[in-house]
Amino acid sequence: MPAMAASGGVPHGGQRAPYMVVLVGLLASMLLAPVLRLLGVGTRITGVFGLAVPLFAVYAVADSPRHLVVAGGLALASAVANARWLNLPAVLPPVGSTVLALLFFLYATGLFLRRVLRSRQVTRDVLAGAMGSYLMLGITWAFAFLLVDQIVGGAFTTPFVSPDGQPRFDTALYFSLITMLSVGYGDIAPVHAWTRSLAALEAFSGFTFGTIVMARLMSLYLTRAGDGPVDPSSPP
Repeated sequence: MPAMAASGGVPHGGQRAPYMVVLVGLLASMLLAPVLRLLGVGTRITGVFGLAVPLFAVYAVADSPRHLVVAGGLALASAVANARWLNLPAVLPPVGSTVLALLFFLYATGLFLRRVLRSRQVTRDVLAGAMGSYLMLGITWAFAFLLVDQIVGGAFTTPFVSPDGQPRFDTALYFSLITMLSVGYGDIAPVHAWTRSLAALEAFSGFTFGTIVMARLMSLYLTRAGDGPVDPSSPP
């Protein structure tokens, strides 16, 4: 399997723009989910998409077989544990399924973001990678909020768990993204000490993400722009 140099080369995976593929996949899964849900197939398709897109993200940026083995193992375990999304018998209770999904997204997001920050030049694909990392971070936080609500119950004014015990991940993702973007509509609010702390940490992570990633990419762009050819006729 082809791999990247440890110094931060071009991502592999048979794609000229793997970061863009990940971003488009994430946006498509989010935008199409309500439509697919109306057609009665939303849970199954978005469940498959939700695992396939971050797994491709890991494949696109992995610089050693170990990353692929770990991510693949977590993705497989998460798929089996969350079989209820595909209307199949679940082997773990909802809390266990959420823990595995959270671990998978933590690993995939960290690996993907690390590779974006180690890019050698700023391109449209790298910018797409930065945006994709942001969305993956929001999804990771959504699983964290869902897990807390499953454990303590009543952690939010709008439950993230249905009366029959099934997770409402779309609600958790909505709350996660508006929190990270500091929108704060107020229609969903954390009422438990844990979720209030997590919400504050997510808002801080969203601000920090924008500051660090944008500063890194801007610095890289300015550095590369300043490395252009020197005109020998120009004065020293």
